Amino acid sequence: MAVGSAAGGTPPYSYHWFDNSFTSFSTNDTAFNLSAGSYYLEVTDANGCDTFSTVQVIAPQTSLSGSPQVYGVACKGDSTGMIVGDATGSWAPYKYYWIDNLGDTLRSTTYKTARDTLSNLISGVYNLHVYDAQDCFVSYAISVGEPATSLSIDSISVVETIACYGDSDGSARMFVSGGMPNYTYMWDSGETGLIAQNLSSGYRHVSLTDDWGCTVVDSIYIFENLEIQPTVSLVQTVSCYGNTDGIVTVSSTGGVGSNIFFWSTDPVGHTNNPDTVSGLAEGSYYVTTQDALGCEVVDSIYVSEPEPLAMQATALSWISCFGADDGLAYAIGQGGNMPYTFTWSSNNQVGDTINTITPGLGTVTVVDDRGCTANDTIYMYEPELLEIDIDTSLTIWPYCIGVNSASLTSVVLGGTPGYTYLWDDNSVAPQLTATASHLLAGIYTVTVTDARGCTASDTEDIDSTTNTMNVIIDSLTLMNISCFGDNDGAVNAITTGAHAPYTYQWTGPNGFYSTTSSISSLYAETYSVTVSDTNNCTVNTSINLTEPAALIFTTLSSTDATCLGACDGTVEINLTGGTAPYMGHAQDNNTGNTLMNLLSGDSLFGGVCSGDYTISLSDARGCSSELLVGGNDQQTIDATDTIDVAVNPNLCVFIFCYGDSTGGVALDFSIYDTSYSYNWYEVNDPSTSLGNTSQIMNLGAGSYVIEANYLGCIATDTMVLTEPDPIQITGVVTHLLCNGDTDGAIDANVVGGTISNTGYTYSWSNNNPATQDINNLPAGSYTLTATDSLSCESSKTFTVTQPDELEVTIIETSPFVLGISALTGGTPSYSYVWYESGNNVGTGTSYIVSSNGTYSLEVTDANGCMATSNNRVYNEPSSIVDGEEVSFRVYPNPFREEATVDFGYTVKEGTISIVDIYGKIIEQHEVANINSFVITNKDKASGIYFMKMETDSKNIFVKLIIK
Repeated sequence: MAVGSAAGGTPPYSYHWFDNSFTSFSTNDTAFNLSAGSYYLEVTDANGCDTFSTVQVIAPQTSLSGSPQVYGVACKGDSTGMIVGDATGSWAPYKYYWIDNLGDTLRSTTYKTARDTLSNLISGVYNLHVYDAQDCFVSYAISVGEPATSLSIDSISVVETIACYGDSDGSARMFVSGGMPNYTYMWDSGETGLIAQNLSSGYRHVSLTDDWGCTVVDSIYIFENLEIQPTVSLVQTVSCYGNTDGIVTVSSTGGVGSNIFFWSTDPVGHTNNPDTVSGLAEGSYYVTTQDALGCEVVDSIYVSEPEPLAMQATALSWISCFGADDGLAYAIGQGGNMPYTFTWSSNNQVGDTINTITPGLGTVTVVDDRGCTANDTIYMYEPELLEIDIDTSLTIWPYCIGVNSASLTSVVLGGTPGYTYLWDDNSVAPQLTATASHLLAGIYTVTVTDARGCTASDTEDIDSTTNTMNVIIDSLTLMNISCFGDNDGAVNAITTGAHAPYTYQWTGPNGFYSTTSSISSLYAETYSVTVSDTNNCTVNTSINLTEPAALIFTTLSSTDATCLGACDGTVEINLTGGTAPYMGHAQDNNTGNTLMNLLSGDSLFGGVCSGDYTISLSDARGCSSELLVGGNDQQTIDATDTIDVAVNPNLCVFIFCYGDSTGGVALDFSIYDTSYSYNWYEVNDPSTSLGNTSQIMNLGAGSYVIEANYLGCIATDTMVLTEPDPIQITGVVTHLLCNGDTDGAIDANVVGGTISNTGYTYSWSNNNPATQDINNLPAGSYTLTATDSLSCESSKTFTVTQPDELEVTIIETSPFVLGISALTGGTPSYSYVWYESGNNVGTGTSYIVSSNGTYSLEVTDANGCMATSNNRVYNEPSSIVDGEEVSFRVYPNPFREEATVDFGYTVKEGTISIVDIYGKIIEQHEVANINSFVITNKDKASGIYFMKMETDSKNIFVKLIIK
């Protein structure tokens, strides 16, 4: 549609519309039913004036679409369905009209650009009308679906109750139907399988969710047996420390059946299982209470013992005097079990305090209330017999007649110190010390009393004989003068006898005087001493000190060195005085260096090199020499010949490859002298000659010396032969992750040797490329040989390894359970996926079969290598019979209360076993002469079981289902 309007000119106006081909199709101001394209309007006024205008009619780029999206009802009968309308194309904005299958409008919207949603729908058919801005519309009939049947947990059966209180090994299985497969499971134990195997006791909840998100919840009660509750009691503690007479007992409640006990004191394999044990030492003991199902509870008890019984005996007072037997002591006990009884070995007296202890080592025994004993010893000291003796070796006699210079000294033995003394030298004021002094000749008695009042005495007679004083010169410390004219003499006087202390008066040359016993810094001369004691008794003696004659010399002549560098010159010397042997000193007048040699025959100085020297001497005492008046101390040593030798590097042969012995060295022939003798040697082994020719070959790297010798004169030169670094090959090996792969690689690195711009050349074994690195390798050994620019070679072998081939075999480990019989090769750890006819049905090392089919196991190792097992075809039989054919049936099966097994013949003797899906025998019966047997659901949870009938001639195996 297009509308024209005019202004100006002279009304009225006339209108003419033209299409794109200028064909007139309307004379109205408004043109209808236009398609997309260009149109022209001519307007003419009353005077015939006209004008043209152009209008462009456009169409939408795309057609109108509602694009409804349907979300079905999650759970049958719910109102969780949803439809989303998402309008596009034509002209926005859009309006949405939602209508149910009865024609009632459920929802309508005003113009909007966003999508619109109709939610909370039950299953059924719904109509959607979408209008654009030009009222163009599209309609849709939309069906909202729901599952055909309700999602249901039909039943939950207990597979295994909990045998031991507190464990989490109960198991249960769900049976489900309805909803929209696939299903997901969530037990409150965190397990996500149809079967939960780690359930604790109580109500266990599980949710079932189908593929549309519908969820139902159910629960089942898992039973567990009563808790084992032991009571451990102490019957008797250990009587004495370290004994083994403790007794404990145990009783218990709970568990299943009769409980038995295992003590930590039992030896391995012990089966007595007593409730009371004895003969126990101190410590903690553990008892394990075990019920008929093997459930265990461990308890402990501590058996105490008293502290170690100990005692201490202490002397309060020692025996006063030798032989008195009046010692006093007491004893105390600790530990053990009070009260105590004390028995003393001294006279077998009883009590904790005794005052008639005899001397020596005694024993005290304590006995506690439970008969435990302990001992201690006590040493009762008896003082030794008190004795006093006047020591004649300490007696000082009167040196001069009539002088009271004598003294007596007593020595006390035994008794008890602090002693007191009493001399009978003076009745008014006797001396009271151990030594009595200022005594005249006579008889004297001393009495001593010790700290405990014990006494002893001794008597001595002294006469008037004078004690002689002696003075000697100590020869051990006497020192005569060492060198002529020195003053290092020394003398020491030793005095004995008489009455010390002594006084000394020394006299000597040049007014020398001293009052000490030792004198020093003396010249050669005579020295005299007068020694006096305190009683003015005197002794005189003297000593004469000597000195050696002066060391005087002069040089007489010299002999020259045989050649330059040979230090074999000599100097002849004439000398007198001093002390032999003598040392010659030759100081080089140019360098100041000094050569020192012992003189041969006291007159010949040898081993002198060429040069000008000043000669001096020293003797054995280190005394220096004096030059003889008018003498000569200067000498010159000449050398008549010289030698020279050198290696010519231009004639040397160098080493190309590391470790080779292809080198050679040669003399410089320009200075070669046939009168010399030559010798080659390695610098670190001069004792081993390598040859005496002008050139030597076949040498390895090292430093080589040529030595030339002429009349004992020696000259040397050194040449160093080098070699390249060794060619060293290293590399990084990429090993195979899976057996049989061919993606191994070796990244090699080569250093050393001698290389040019072209580098090394490479050669690999096994016909591999002549490159530094090689790839796409199977397992095996590969040897690389690298050659440098001088054709030196080095080789190294690399090994590419692979794991053993991954292989797995599965078997039926128990009825309806598949497991692994062998898994070898590959790289741990492994992951497992079970397949039934190519469909993934489970993971783990075992799989419980729920339907007939062909099963296999795919194993993947840590490197991603995979292996598939053998196929295992599972056809669940109604029964398996070994032997002759029989008529055999179970009815009803499944059953709730009981089922009858009809064998079809009379079983004379056999064994019936009821086994759960894990292969555990939960019930067993010995039967005879029967043709049928009734199975009940007593003590069995709902689920799948197997009955096995074993006879001498056949075995019958059938699956049972308890609802």
